[in-house]
Amino acid sequence: LFILITLVFGSLYPANSITLAQAPAAQANEDRERGIQLYRANSFGEAAKVLKATVKKNATDELSWHYLGLALAQQPKELKNASKAFETAIKLRPDFAAAYASLSYVLLLRNKSSEALREAQSALAIEPGIASAHHVVSVVRLNEGAHEEALIAAKEAIRLNPNLAAAYLVKSEALWGIYAGPAKTAFLTRTASAAVPPTAEQL
Repeated sequence: LFILITLVFGSLYPANSITLAQAPAAQANEDRERGIQLYRANSFGEAAKVLKATVKKNATDELSWHYLGLALAQQPKELKNASKAFETAIKLRPDFAAAYASLSYVLLLRNKSSEALREAQSALAIEPGIASAHHVVSVVRLNEGAHEEALIAAKEAIRLNPNLAAAYLVKSEALWGIYAGPAKTAFLTRTASAAVPPTAEQL
């Protein structure tokens, strides 16, 4: 699943105006950026370590929590912790659409379809242009046998992100279900929902 988010990094103060009192926050920001760079370099384990230390220093940094979740989401044994990281980011920033979309992706991988659908819909209520959230909706609807709804969501995901390969799979299966009658699509849970996790530049 591919999640499009643009992060803008900047300082609230010129470098030479950071006082000793501001230094811990500045260091936390530097650590966050280092963690993000490690994530973008596909060093997910190292990124998680750095970002865990970052949120210990600044527990209210929703971006660090989000990227921590993204790094953990690349590690199958850490999906539950990834969910917790995204939930924390959302708690800190209730309008964080990308965090809802990321959470929906992880919940889908954890076979929690109803929860995944809820979070995807929350993401789309805030930002309708998140392709991955439409993809999550399409997978859930497909597994429910709602082929027409799955097709609509898959087409929207493809329109928003033509490079979202998994959405084409859902689209083809939805069409098959519509025109060939009831289809046994159990393998879709393993195939469509287990799409390649988000890559660095797609977040």
